[in-house]
Amino acid sequence: MPRDTSPRDLVAASGRVESTYLIRMWAEFETTLRSYHRRTTGDLGSQIRTRNLIDWTAGVRRGRAISTDVRDDVHEVREYRNFLVHERDDQATPAAVTIEEARKRLNTLLHCLPDQW
Repeated sequence: MPRDTSPRDLVAASGRVESTYLIRMWAEFETTLRSYHRRTTGDLGSQIRTRNLIDWTAGVRRGRAISTDVRDDVHEVREYRNFLVHERDDQATPAAVTIEEARKRLNTLLHCLPDQW
């Protein structure tokens, strides 16, 4: 750490660690869904919006049904992540999602995908 780091700086930084981790976890999740979409559709240049990507993923059966509850839980994590990243004043604040809950929700959807794609 820089020599001029104060305890106040450390407190401020520690207050953002959880949200930073959640944002990074979301990035890995989204990358995985995009990889699955590209492989499944063969569309390597797809520019599908994340909301639509989640809906598309939940709609692909491949022998396993993905419930609307799982899909909606993932959308709540997406909305909270968007709130953290964009900090828009014109939108209602979504319900906070803890790292533990976000990980559970995202992993539940990923678990529904085929083992190999």
